Amino acid sequence: MLKVESKYTKKYLFAILFFIIMSIICVTIFLTNINSGINEKVQEILLNEVISHRKSLEATISIQYQELEGISEYITSLNTRDMSQLINFTKAFVSKNGFDRIVVAFEDGIGYLSDGSSYDISTRGYYQDTMNGGARNSEPVDSVIDGERRMALSVPIYSQHGQVIGMVMGSYDVRAISEIEFSNLYNNKGYTYLIDYSGNFLINDQKLHNYQGNFYDYCQESNILSNQQLQQIKTDISNYVSGCVLTKGGKETRYLVYVPLESSEWVICYSVSDAFQDYQFIMKYETYLLGAVAMVLTVTVLYIFIVNKKERRVLLKRADYDSLTGLYNRRKLTEEIKRYLKAQSEFGLAILDIDDFKKINDTYGHPIGDIILKEIGQILRDNLGEYLVGRLGGDEFVILIENVQIINIVIQKLELTCNQIAKIKIEEHPDIVVTCSCGLAVAPKDGETVAELYKAADSALYIAKSLGKNKLAKF
Repeated sequence: MLKVESKYTKKYLFAILFFIIMSIICVTIFLTNINSGINEKVQEILLNEVISHRKSLEATISIQYQELEGISEYITSLNTRDMSQLINFTKAFVSKNGFDRIVVAFEDGIGYLSDGSSYDISTRGYYQDTMNGGARNSEPVDSVIDGERRMALSVPIYSQHGQVIGMVMGSYDVRAISEIEFSNLYNNKGYTYLIDYSGNFLINDQKLHNYQGNFYDYCQESNILSNQQLQQIKTDISNYVSGCVLTKGGKETRYLVYVPLESSEWVICYSVSDAFQDYQFIMKYETYLLGAVAMVLTVTVLYIFIVNKKERRVLLKRADYDSLTGLYNRRKLTEEIKRYLKAQSEFGLAILDIDDFKKINDTYGHPIGDIILKEIGQILRDNLGEYLVGRLGGDEFVILIENVQIINIVIQKLELTCNQIAKIKIEEHPDIVVTCSCGLAVAPKDGETVAELYKAADSALYIAKSLGKNKLAKF
């Protein structure tokens, strides 16, 4: 009898041990898949963020080209080479846009700066190319004026007979623009690079290192990328494909995102280590789980299942919604626009921008600015609840209007919403006046892709701003 009991006891213990081992293996595989899924989601979000920043950077460059062309046309209409008059004009213009300085030059190659100084630019590549009749976006170069690394945009000046007689150039600090674009991402802990297709550093984030050579060489020397990863990045960039990889640097694991620009053979690279921090609680639960499996296996497995299900809902919601206003975020908006475009139905896209919001932030502080953004988010929900509403970022909001058959009704609703926003009052600062401008575009007439539609709505917004702000304009 004892032998039989001992025999069954051994079998029972063996079955329990086998069950525990298999459960541990299954739980480990389960949690590994969760981590892998989260990692893929993090890479997707990072890639979409950098792609959206690329679009923003290229839109900024496009607008600056338009501004320079406007200056060129104005100089042509003046039909004068009175440099004092032209310098006074460009000096006034510099204060109203993102250029550090504006240079006007004619056939002699002497560039006259908006601050009144002058220097010889006849040997500069952008001058020679522009004088041959083409607009030029130069690679970042060290300024002969202050030694800072800047990029130059230049367009030809034509005579009234259509001949190239000079050029107007605007320069700006690309590093400053890229840092502004990424400053609100992961608490500004990431590193931003700008390289060309050969891997040469054009702009190198000073927070990382002072390495001024080749990005690919740096990766090999630092052993942060495998040869296979490095070759994949080179192949992707040469084929104008964006991507995200994990890199190793000592004990630190970083995400490296690379996104080629459409307007030039440049690549935006963004590297960050903290992108996974929001998900570190998963690792914590794993440790607890694996330590408790031997004692309360069933309860622990059930607990992990419930917790992970709940947290995944939170993560998915966080991926779709703006944390400040509770509206859809840029990623979700882009997703919905693509879905609308795929359905090939007519719909409207409106971009709403708060007038002089930076001034409010600078004067009264960001907490007051956040209160205003939340108020506007609530007004958009209350007034435009039947539409899909989201926040692009900063002080820009987007409204997707599924049915635009009666455009006048849509415009009336948008104008009513803008009027409601103008009634916002901050108790601590009753002198604050909040207004907004709105640009409206309709698909597919005004654009058949996300980029085209954004550009059309943004152009309409620009028109509304130029009309004196607190306006609505249709593309």
